[in-house]
Amino acid sequence: MGQSIGIIGAGVIGTVVGVALKNKGYEIVGIASRNAESRQRLSLRLDSLEYKDMADLAGKSDIVIIATNDSAIAAVASMIADQGGFRPGQTVVHFSGALGSGILQPARAAGAQALSIHPLQTFANAEAAVQMLPGSVFTIEGDNGAMSLAYQLVEDLGGSGFRISAEV
Repeated sequence: MGQSIGIIGAGVIGTVVGVALKNKGYEIVGIASRNAESRQRLSLRLDSLEYKDMADLAGKSDIVIIATNDSAIAAVASMIADQGGFRPGQTVVHFSGALGSGILQPARAAGAQALSIHPLQTFANAEAAVQMLPGSVFTIEGDNGAMSLAYQLVEDLGGSGFRISAEV
């Protein structure tokens, strides 16, 4: 693997993606979440550090996964960018099915690549999601330079993916 991952958001998606990628040998640098209990639970499960400062975690990660609820993705991306957490060579990923990679424009402005990867699967809770994720189909949308990583992540999550356009 060789690429470190920071996960922002410790809910269902942060948990299922973190568990799956950790099981595939990725280094999970840390977990950031405004919910201290969720942050602690996931950091213990993944044997990774807890971060209160999202930009600090992002700055230490090659791949930044924003796994917050959809309504927070833009604000989180802007805040991290404003605090200098994004850089060239990084890839920033969200898993929202309702938003394209354009919501990550602040990351792109700092030189990072942006991806939207979405499992075509609903998850009732984190434990069910861990069991149900393998075999899922994912849509992939984002920067051309990050497509090989997107397909690799989807494969490592146990799924198969296909590329879609952000344009409607």
